[in-house]
Amino acid sequence: MPVHDAAPFLSASIRSILDQPFRDLELVILDDASTDESPAILREWAERDDRIRLLRSPARLGPAGSSNGVVAAARAPICARMDADDVSHPDRLRRQWAVLAADPGIVLVGCLWRGIDAGGRMVRPRDRWQLLRPSPSAPFAHGSIMFRREAFEAVGGYRDEWGFAASQELYGRLAWRGRLVVIPDALYHYRYHAASVMRRQPAIAMRSTDLMRRAIGARDDRRGSPGATSPPPLAGAPSPEAVFAAGMSEVWGGRRPTVRIAWRSALAAERPGPALLRAAALRCGALTPGALRGPLAAWVRVRDLLASTMLPRDGLVEWRSPLSDPRPPI
Repeated sequence: MPVHDAAPFLSASIRSILDQPFRDLELVILDDASTDESPAILREWAERDDRIRLLRSPARLGPAGSSNGVVAAARAPICARMDADDVSHPDRLRRQWAVLAADPGIVLVGCLWRGIDAGGRMVRPRDRWQLLRPSPSAPFAHGSIMFRREAFEAVGGYRDEWGFAASQELYGRLAWRGRLVVIPDALYHYRYHAASVMRRQPAIAMRSTDLMRRAIGARDDRRGSPGATSPPPLAGAPSPEAVFAAGMSEVWGGRRPTVRIAWRSALAAERPGPALLRAAALRCGALTPGALRGPLAAWVRVRDLLASTMLPRDGLVEWRSPLSDPRPPI
């Protein structure tokens, strides 16, 4: 668990791991130069439970650096990620461990999630439909993954130059080492709140979304090694898809979106119809988030139910990263 200024939600996140029935674990926490009350909260928890190993970086490492740091400090062959503002279901670790133990060909297992707001109220339902449609992003939250440390180290871990898209880029390289699968149950609660990256740094979040789309378009330029390409250059305004993702993160958290899709930009998009719908939806959310969030939550529930009829019955869904090259490495 990397931590940076997560004081309001930190105890709930730590408790959701330490209270798991799966108890044979160490919780490695790296405080990434926090400036709020996080260090004091972490020290208090470390005194209460000796399974916590507390580290601190005096200088900010950032998302990739702090994530690599906690994995490097871990002593187990299996690592599970946990974000400091989210909450894990009580049975998350046991179920993910069972998946990896049953099949050595699986290198990573994620799970679906539900969205919660700053107060912990459920606002976004589980969405199994995400497992059935192609997307530049994984259908599981980054904080929900469990993976084999050997595979992580073999592909070089997170790459700092990819910024907030580093987790998605990592999945593409891990696919060279084995299978990535998803448990189609919501074993993780992703929190929408005002201090999140989407809220505090929407420009960075939107750039990460566009970075993934551009990287997927350029994947055929690779020359036989996983992740051979550097992040593609980005120029111009964010795409309507990136703006919509940033705005909806605010709407799910109960706030008016601070970003908008210009009508001119929507008309000039590759698919103007969906872009115009996204632009209209954000304007509706700007009037009152609840007017948009309620109908969207109902729609997510409907498509989640429809997806249940199309998923395999063995309880697992294999996911292929769009950044993974189907050609074998040289």
